[in-house]
Amino acid sequence: MATLFPVEARALALIAGAKLAFHLATASLYGLHRDEFYYLAAGRHPAAGYVDQPPLTPLAYRAWSAIFGSSQLSLHAMAAALSVPMVVLAALMARELGGGRWAQRVTMTVAAVGTIFTTTFHFASTATFDLEFWALATWLLLRLLRTGDGRLWAPIGAVAGVGFENKHTMVVWCAAVALGLLVCRRWRLLATGWLAVGAALFVVLATPNLVWQATHHWTSLTFYSALRHRTASQNLVLFWPMQLGLMTAAGTVLVVGGLRWLRRHADAEPFRPLWPAFAAVVVFYFVTAGKGYYPGSIYLPVVAAGAVAVERAWTAAGRRRLLAAVVATGLVAAPVFTPILPAGAATSLGLDKINSDLGAMLGWRDIVDQLAGVYRALPAAQQGSAVFLTRDYSEASALTYWRHEEKVPAAISGHNNVWLWGWAPAAHARTVIAVGIPPSTLDRYFATVTLAGKLHARHGAIDPIEDGVRVWVCTGRRAPWATMWPSLRFYA
Repeated sequence: MATLFPVEARALALIAGAKLAFHLATASLYGLHRDEFYYLAAGRHPAAGYVDQPPLTPLAYRAWSAIFGSSQLSLHAMAAALSVPMVVLAALMARELGGGRWAQRVTMTVAAVGTIFTTTFHFASTATFDLEFWALATWLLLRLLRTGDGRLWAPIGAVAGVGFENKHTMVVWCAAVALGLLVCRRWRLLATGWLAVGAALFVVLATPNLVWQATHHWTSLTFYSALRHRTASQNLVLFWPMQLGLMTAAGTVLVVGGLRWLRRHADAEPFRPLWPAFAAVVVFYFVTAGKGYYPGSIYLPVVAAGAVAVERAWTAAGRRRLLAAVVATGLVAAPVFTPILPAGAATSLGLDKINSDLGAMLGWRDIVDQLAGVYRALPAAQQGSAVFLTRDYSEASALTYWRHEEKVPAAISGHNNVWLWGWAPAAHARTVIAVGIPPSTLDRYFATVTLAGKLHARHGAIDPIEDGVRVWVCTGRRAPWATMWPSLRFYA
């Protein structure tokens, strides 16, 4: 068994510290992402599953906010803290593949400035935790491939099981690894009883969400089908261009080099199953019309393999130039993927439309203020029996986030899991403030539907998705909520 190089501790401390400092320094820019309001709301309704995700991320938001509060700075500090183990795992994967000082440094640098790692560690999402679980499971897999120690199947199964409770795509990782081992005929690793132990741990840890799915008619499958139908054409157009930049433009050199090294080089023979696993993940997400960033979780170990190949074959000057190019292309792209520029500059350049995640952080307090204004404009008699009915979970969840500060009524929605939480807050409401609901739908259920205004940017920019959304005041409900509610369900 080859001796591994020491962990490049000084560079690790520098790069991880710089990434943490960067994300903390930018944590207060723009605002909360539209999905963060939803994670907080979901965390207030703890469950073993949700329509559009397993429970881990909402429960992480619940736990973090219970300890540190739910301010923007606090929530973004959670994401910043998660960036540190990502950099550590980058170094460990490069080391496991035989990487020395330069290979570890450049892999850590990609984990710090790669485009997929800048957005996902500004605010915590299921994608943030997914990157961590895939990286941890892959590092353990590389260790298994290098040492042949079957006992490692146990922690691999445990990590995959917990990862499944964050995002169901952990099954894709498991299937891709199985394919890689079969293609490369690693029969001894597949024949060990420890694989059964790992599989059992996975099943045990995944069971809570599987039980929830079974008792909710496998509703996530309905959601995934609806999401794919809505976004498939756009995803297919953008898929391959996005692959070229996930690890920075210059980092693509490492991806290509890593695949070649894994396939052909004698030193890579123990790790050969990684390349068919990588190919399987990328092809799977393309064939199923997944979003272009979905395969990003499998890229970093291939980057590490490319770093090992470059470290052993290139001159010192060539390596320095490549490392500089990775840093440069990462920094140049950063304003597109994470808040750096002032919001006004970002919107004037159209970055909020190029990257919807940037736009999703803009103007949510202004949006809630406008909706609160519609409520306060109601006669006092109507205010006492009013409720918000919103088109999507972000509007409902943002109203909930600022509800006590703005002194507004409860908000309900037919979107994703908010629909499952039901219409109970509206049971006695006689006035409904409808946000973004088509008037054709409202006319079926209310005698009077009056346009109250449109959401617009009053103080800087707002989320482009919300700009122009119409707000209606509805009275004279024609049917019970129990009759209306099934038709208001919207999975997307």
